[in-house]
Amino acid sequence: MNSIYTKQIDSTISILCPEIWSKMHLVLETEHSEDKLWEELVCCVLSSQVKFELSQAVTQNLKRNGFLDIEVLDCSFENRLGECLKSPVIVDGRSIKYRFPNVKAKQIAAARENIYGCGLSLREIQEKYSDPSELRTVLVDLVPGLGMKQASMYLRNVSNSLELAVIDSHVLKYMSIMSLIKKVPSSISKVRYLAKENILTKYTKKFGYPVGCVDYAIWIVMRVAQKGGYL
Repeated sequence: MNSIYTKQIDSTISILCPEIWSKMHLVLETEHSEDKLWEELVCCVLSSQVKFELSQAVTQNLKRNGFLDIEVLDCSFENRLGECLKSPVIVDGRSIKYRFPNVKAKQIAAARENIYGCGLSLREIQEKYSDPSELRTVLVDLVPGLGMKQASMYLRNVSNSLELAVIDSHVLKYMSIMSLIKKVPSSISKVRYLAKENILTKYTKKFGYPVGCVDYAIWIVMRVAQKGGYL
């Protein structure tokens, strides 16, 4: 890809960063309730391999039907959750069914048991680990279905850290265009995720904002470019 186009991409990212930082800075000062922390975690678990708008719509459907109530623990939860996940939701005016209802019901039920069934809370876990990278690793180990990308997104959404990168397909495409990586991988292991995060963090220092702010700008720019047929 020619250098003029890559410069235009980075120029647009530079323009977006101040606005995104301003909004994120307000989020950093927000203290979320335990219910909100659980809701955000469930949404991130549901976001794997689907559009985030779909995971948000499905999460809100679960909330309306009482499946995000952390006070209710019973053995039938997983089955009932799976049935709710099979219900279609409206996204952009279209009725869509979630792709992995049984798998995600099992993962969410296990995560709830690992946390609340053991007398813990997300707030306690997050307060215990001050280092964002360490906390991310703990969450990935504790929550089935929560990968490095989803855990990074969760911690950004709940105001814990902007020092972690959310490396999705759009960000990987950007890294490929900028010759930071050779090609966009079809899958990414934890070790490779950390390696790419390190590369991106070093590269994005030129923008003058944390990588968690810059990768959000990258996501917006690359998504618009893809929808517009520029990629």
